[in-house]
Amino acid sequence: MKPTALCAYLLTFLAMVSAEKHTLCACQGDKGGQLDRPSTIAVCAEMGGVMEHGNRYVGVDHIKFAGVYCRPFNTLYFTGDTFHNACANHLAADSSCPHKGQLQPPYPKGSTLNNNNPSSG
Repeated sequence: MKPTALCAYLLTFLAMVSAEKHTLCACQGDKGGQLDRPSTIAVCAEMGGVMEHGNRYVGVDHIKFAGVYCRPFNTLYFTGDTFHNACANHLAADSSCPHKGQLQPPYPKGSTLNNNNPSSG
């Protein structure tokens, strides 16, 4: 393997390993601005997430922007960079992913990660 190919591979691997994990994300219409609900809905569907039913409020549970967020459905987390890039593909200026880490039980109802779901096994 050529040194440049090895370098490119290592950089890609490091970027994937160091990606931040999030359990709540939304697209924003402007940098540091309000949440963009249509873009969030589209990105959430693309990424296999599920939209929350109720609004989140500023100052509660690390929320900086009020509105409805997307949660992972069949995965344990979103990577912030991947969600941000998907938002950009839907013409959103930025993204907000306030919850770091990965989903802990109980998983969202209906998720294939939910051990209590009769359809999962």
